[in-house]
Amino acid sequence: MIVDIFSETVRKAKEFLLRESKSGFPETRHVMYFPHQAGFTGETEKQFSDVFARAVLANILLDIAGLEEQDEQFRATLHDIAQRESLYIAEAKLRDRAGGWSYFPDLPDLPPDVDSLAAAALLFARIAPEYKPLCEEPVNIVLNSNISQDHSVKTWIIAPTNTDIQRQTMIRGIDQYWGNTVDVEVCANFYLALLAYDRQCYGKLVLKGAKYILSRQSDNGVWNSTWYWGYAYGTGLCLRLMHALKTGDDSVKRAIHFFMESQKHDGGWGWDTRQTVPLETALAVWLIVHSGIDIKQTIIERAAEYIISNQSQDGSWDASPWIKMEVGRVNDNLKHTLSYQSITLTTAYCLRSLLLVQKSGFRKKL
Repeated sequence: MIVDIFSETVRKAKEFLLRESKSGFPETRHVMYFPHQAGFTGETEKQFSDVFARAVLANILLDIAGLEEQDEQFRATLHDIAQRESLYIAEAKLRDRAGGWSYFPDLPDLPPDVDSLAAAALLFARIAPEYKPLCEEPVNIVLNSNISQDHSVKTWIIAPTNTDIQRQTMIRGIDQYWGNTVDVEVCANFYLALLAYDRQCYGKLVLKGAKYILSRQSDNGVWNSTWYWGYAYGTGLCLRLMHALKTGDDSVKRAIHFFMESQKHDGGWGWDTRQTVPLETALAVWLIVHSGIDIKQTIIERAAEYIISNQSQDGSWDASPWIKMEVGRVNDNLKHTLSYQSITLTTAYCLRSLLLVQKSGFRKKL
């Protein structure tokens, strides 16, 4: 492979993300229908969401900025974009209910959630500390109401200060549609956010939370996600927490071993025997290289070649399934699974992984 192909791939991906940023990342918008006939109580059946995706995206852009070693202007631009996105996230905090941020903010049946809170808190801690006070109320609600004795964290935030009607509507939504679950990837994301938000205050609590997360590792080495497709996203969050705490070495090795052994013949990763997708591949590369564990050069070379060869002409990568919603799961009557995917997010993850490959020295053999 000619080295210039790597540089050209990175350049085109940067340009794509900058173009999308100029219009406020419209492609990240998630549209779903919640019919009144099914019991949903939104003012309109058509609901929109982009707050969570843009909070996650802004955090990825900050990761990319941290990996960019040569283009100072691009790095500064990414910081400006992340600060702008922070304002957007701050203004999207729920006003009619306590609890922070909801994935579909205009759907009364959907409570605010810990995952959205974590994405916002992490972003504010990294680039916009002036907005950190917005997280104090929902963080305190979670600490007082959502954490169990084993330090698992329930996903949905229902504040005692909400009205009876609001609480009843959200509880009915949990019972009928969403499920009152503890989701390990959400727990990991929350504890990561707490570390960034105030490590001195929450460090001991996060260590206890990490023990719970370690106990949820599957026999094959991964952490299984409730709300996300594949193995790499949730496992990556758990490994990032272990890395931040410098703990769980044996569990980290087991997880990395799984991904090193499950790479497909084309150099990518997927979550079944048929599928290889850019997002799962980018996430797998990130967690393998970021682990610091000695790995075979060819694993990363093949993965980078897969990512590069699948880039579109406009600099993006095809959207990969990211968020999943299993319809009927609550009643043990799974009917089908809904998906959300984004070209912009997939592209950001792919660029982040390529820059990590470059910074870590694996590009030399490409």
